[in-house]
Amino acid sequence: MPKISTKLINDKFLEKVASGDMEKAAEVATDYTRITLMEEGLLRKIMPPETITYADLDKQLDTNEPTVIVDKEVTQPMSVSVGFGTLPKNRIMRGDRYRVDLARIISPNFVEDVARLEGYSYDIRNMFKEKAILNHMTAEDVTWFNQIDNIVKPTAENGVDWAANKALMVSGVTGKVQYYDFTDSKKNPLKTASGFSRDSLVEALKILRTGFTPSTAPLGQNEMPIRLNTDLVVMNVNTAAEYIKFVHTDIGDMSTELFKDGLDKEVNILGHRHLLTMKDDIVKDGEAYYFAAPEYLGKFYELQQPTMFVDRRAFMIEFFIYSCLGATIGNAFGVAKAKFF
Repeated sequence: MPKISTKLINDKFLEKVASGDMEKAAEVATDYTRITLMEEGLLRKIMPPETITYADLDKQLDTNEPTVIVDKEVTQPMSVSVGFGTLPKNRIMRGDRYRVDLARIISPNFVEDVARLEGYSYDIRNMFKEKAILNHMTAEDVTWFNQIDNIVKPTAENGVDWAANKALMVSGVTGKVQYYDFTDSKKNPLKTASGFSRDSLVEALKILRTGFTPSTAPLGQNEMPIRLNTDLVVMNVNTAAEYIKFVHTDIGDMSTELFKDGLDKEVNILGHRHLLTMKDDIVKDGEAYYFAAPEYLGKFYELQQPTMFVDRRAFMIEFFIYSCLGATIGNAFGVAKAKFF
């Protein structure tokens, strides 16, 4: 993308404001804002959004809010061995669905006298862009990670050891254990408080892979177990810095490389993509989230991309950013979480 000078952006923006063409003034800043938001949002990197139109919305009996209905992959029982001359019993073909509810997100409304805007030699959008982007990213990411925490949260944690506690640490949503705590020997399969160690990191990568049968078919046959691969690991930069502490006997030559070069925001470790974030208020120190590939996870729909509304009344200019989107985890088995310290 070619670099556009700050003065050119300001001049074009004020030119449109002066002419009274508010729609064109919005277009001058909208593209730039939309690109920045998509680069910074965690949710947008975990599960990239799909653009939809009003024609893609589905009517609902219980709400007038914009909604999309999504089909799930069907589950079915495994085949079984039978005697010769035996016909299979019928099973109705049906699949589950889930709903993606869309919501509107808006930034604060920024107001200023047009005469004052002429006195800025830097990008005037910086007066409101930081808060506008932060509001959008926070609204998207906080809601998303709250969904994940609600899914992986153990129903109870009262066992005296891992064998007893495992049955209590299952998710109330899926019935499967999707959270390991490596600070407590009763809450992880290693049965030790190993913290951020090579063993605990490898063990956490197994959570999604572990097969789990969610229900039993009416015929008494076991359903096909659900198994997924970890596609992406998300942790904050403070947690990721612990990798640099590993010595040569732990990870070989990579210890020297990490100590010399550090970690990028996106890096491959243990054969898995890692997304590192500064948002330690959302992804807390010592914790990591594990995600299946987007197609095994859910849907993120964007009905309205982040757009700038601009209006002028006499000598006052006002503008804010708004969008309409919805993200839902359709496969609750596709997320997991681990605590290391």
